[in-house]
Amino acid sequence: MSSPRRGKSPKKPPVARRTPPRRDPAQTQEPAPASDGPTFRPFKQVPDDRVAMIVMKAPPDRLPLWLLPHLYRSYVSGAKSNICIDACQTLAAAFRQLGIRARLWPVELTITPPGRILPARYGANPRWNGNVFHGHCVLWLPDHQHFIDVTLEQFAETAHDDPLVGRALVPPGAPDWAASGGESLVPRSDGTLLHYRAGTADQATAMMDAAVVRNLVAAHHRAGTNLASTAVAMCGADPEILARARSGPFPRFRALLDALQGVPFEVDEAEDWRFSWPAPDGSRRPLRLDEIPVSVPPTAGP
Repeated sequence: MSSPRRGKSPKKPPVARRTPPRRDPAQTQEPAPASDGPTFRPFKQVPDDRVAMIVMKAPPDRLPLWLLPHLYRSYVSGAKSNICIDACQTLAAAFRQLGIRARLWPVELTITPPGRILPARYGANPRWNGNVFHGHCVLWLPDHQHFIDVTLEQFAETAHDDPLVGRALVPPGAPDWAASGGESLVPRSDGTLLHYRAGTADQATAMMDAAVVRNLVAAHHRAGTNLASTAVAMCGADPEILARARSGPFPRFRALLDALQGVPFEVDEAEDWRFSWPAPDGSRRPLRLDEIPVSVPPTAGP
């Protein structure tokens, strides 16, 4: 059994191999049927400098919104990409640890590549068939009016795409993009047009009420907490990056950065992140990120 590792944040901590949690083959989620049938392609390899560039260059009000999905993707390279619910559950747990409200929402996605007359459609009539989900979902961040499609590359037409962090245009007078059945058009650099249409509240409830989803809440919380821990450690490793990260509109993220500045951490034998928190008696206690005592609590799930 290997000893705990200490010091600077590793490029790919061991927890990455467990994000999303492993599942039995019977629980594997299929993508929505398409004109050329379901696909099961693996996530592509993410360049090592992609996440580093986000940490160094992202605007303060976008930093965690861009960092977490790309960090997640860098950890699951080679895994099957038709895991939108697992991926979004892990990401939702990570965002909540940083104090950012996040909710899974079913969507219908229409993809029109350049030069094609008939588009491909995915995610219509989302439903469970036993433990297999037929549909597609994104992660909705209501306080920031953004949605994240972290498994976009599962589809043949977008097989080489990065995670999508899209701005949702909320209609005037509508309380919420997702709840109001909002739509978003997203043009890609190669001319492909993505059209997202949010599903209904009933569809969202049915998607999340499945036993297989409820049974994995604890596993996703653990994976998401480790993912958020990685993000906090990366953003606190350099004074310039730390100052920019602290200036964003994310009170809990800022509180965690302040509390953990200079605090050593380790990735233990169970592959969990632990911060060596100073106790009143002068000793140090290994705490998970969700145990760090800061004044701003995590956001609750839906």
